[in-house]
Amino acid sequence: MDKRQLPPEKRRQNLKTALIMLSIALAIYLGYVIKAKVLGV
Repeated sequence: MDKRQLPPEKRRQNLKTALIMLSIALAIYLGYVIKAKVLGV
């Protein structure tokens, strides 16, 4: 593991990016699940 710590603003930016990507992935996944239930596939 890298011994250097990222500066707090960089960590915050990385966390924000990760949360945005996760929410997009969840939205796409939920969209497929809901569509499958509605269409009865």
